[in-house]
Amino acid sequence: MKKTEAMRRGLTRSIVWTAALLVLAPLFAQEAEYSDGGRELRRCPRDVKSFTIPSTVLEIGDHAFAGCSLLESVTIPDSVREIEDEAFRGCISLASVTIPASVREIEDDAFWGCSSLDSIEVDSGNRAYRSIDGALYSRNKKVLRCCPGKRTSFEIPSSVTIIGDSAFGGCGSLKSVTIPDSVREIEDEAFRDCVSLAGITIPDSVREIEDEAFRGCSSLVSVEIPSSVREIGDRTFMDCGSLESVTIPASVREIGDNAFSGCPKLTITAKSGSVAWRYAERRNIPLKEL
Repeated sequence: MKKTEAMRRGLTRSIVWTAALLVLAPLFAQEAEYSDGGRELRRCPRDVKSFTIPSTVLEIGDHAFAGCSLLESVTIPDSVREIEDEAFRGCISLASVTIPASVREIEDDAFWGCSSLDSIEVDSGNRAYRSIDGALYSRNKKVLRCCPGKRTSFEIPSSVTIIGDSAFGGCGSLKSVTIPDSVREIEDEAFRDCVSLAGITIPDSVREIEDEAFRGCSSLVSVEIPSSVREIGDRTFMDCGSLESVTIPASVREIGDNAFSGCPKLTITAKSGSVAWRYAERRNIPLKEL
């Protein structure tokens, strides 16, 4: 009898504790993580819809908001100086963000995969960055830093000379982009995982296409490399599964490792004996003479 009563009391306590945890769990989940005496935001709760960063914070850390799929709005105070790598990656509900004047550096992939993001605004007093039509640029307008992930088409202004690292990275809705003949360089992962991008015209002002620039552009069918290009980086067109044709001029002196790996439909058009021709021969990629 005593044993039965003790079991009942134990079961009652267990039920009470379970109920208490269910009630308190959401409260615990709301706590953000900070380091360096509150000067770096390390982790935002994953289930929040809006978040105001405290004015003690100087840095938004790597992956601080990554995967916060419910996050719709965030307030960044003018104490923040740096937004680190992939800070907002995968925030698929985030529609807009305002960068305060205090921010000096926004690292690569900060807004990768933010598929609802339509506007990145920058305070007019910021000395490092500016916003033009909701996209992020360097202050001097020469480097395109980030295209909002919701855009289906984009026209790069003629002031731009560099398409920066991951500028269009993860823009899954992007179907078309216009590159002006002012652009000289397409940097690492510039168009990586633009899965809806079916075609692109690279102007003859471009000298270098860097590593993984078009990796994972699974809808891309054909590309013509202009004669101005001297180098195609590592894994530049890797995993472009629909890519059927790439024309490479004799001006290209170097093609990086695995530049066309994962392109099973590809035929390369090149001049016999050129770097591109020899590259394709060594890798058993079908060839067509230019």
